[in-house]
Amino acid sequence: MSEELTAAAQAVSPQPAPSSSPDAEFRRDLAFPKLSEEMLERLGFYGEEEAVPKDTCLYMYGDLDTDMFVVLTGEIESRLPVKGGGSKHFRSLRAGEFTGELNVLNTQRSVAEARTASASRLLRVSRMNLRTLMRAEGDLANIIV
Repeated sequence: MSEELTAAAQAVSPQPAPSSSPDAEFRRDLAFPKLSEEMLERLGFYGEEEAVPKDTCLYMYGDLDTDMFVVLTGEIESRLPVKGGGSKHFRSLRAGEFTGELNVLNTQRSVAEARTASASRLLRVSRMNLRTLMRAEGDLANIIV
């Protein structure tokens, strides 16, 4: 009888989620999506194109009310704060990629810093315009969040 209880307990015990598996595949395309030319064109309606010099800070750790930036040409570097001060490189964003701080949708402070790594052409989408986009452009909204 105890073997039956053990087998039953094993059958109903929770299994680890697939994402906790050491063999789970990282999907860069889902984590860091790249916008198509057609999507960039539609997104342009909601933002302002800007020429930005190299090493320009777009937002800093702790900032409120940041905008979303889409790289048209050039590169943005995202950095994360490190214990004891300073920051470390997190990732680089290139043409068709965008800054992904969730604080553009809520009132939290920025968790990263973003600055141009080269002279860049960026599309700046304000928080207000991003909210409008999220309601009007479902496929873009799904990619952005």
